[in-house]
Amino acid sequence: MRESVVALENILKKMKDEIERFSKFQEIASGDKKEIRTKDIDVRNYLKYLLKNGSVLEKREVLENIKSKVVLKKKLIFTI
Repeated sequence: MRESVVALENILKKMKDEIERFSKFQEIASGDKKEIRTKDIDVRNYLKYLLKNGSVLEKREVLENIKSKVVLKKKLIFTI
């Protein structure tokens, strides 16, 4: 999946929200305050992770933000 095909603004906003939520949880659980920057996370790998391990809603959000047609062939995703 190419990054240019996906509406990156929506995905990056979602990713930042998730990072912020995780950081708050981590701070409560461990007492340490460690900052995670969005630039440190690869968007493509994050999308792959969501498609493999995300909830149905997260998978739907990712697929809704793909701007081109998608073909599933032999368990691989291709864009047209």
